[in-house]
Amino acid sequence: MEEKRIYCKGCRNGCLLKITVKNQTILQVEGNGCRRGISNAQKQLELTALDPAPDAAKK
Repeated sequence: MEEKRIYCKGCRNGCLLKITVKNQTILQVEGNGCRRGISNAQKQLELTALDPAPDAAKK
C-alpha cells in the first residue's frame, strides 16, 4: 500500500488530499471538502501514471 498527497484541483478550495493506493487502485481518499475531490484524485493519479519518470524523459 502506498500513500500519496496531492492538492485537489477540482474546485477553488484546493484541499490537500491523502490518497491510499494499492496496485494503482484508490482505496481511500481523505481531506476532500467536496465530492469533486474523489474524482479529481482519480484523474490526477491517472495522469501521473501516464507521465514518464523524470529520468526516463532525459534519455
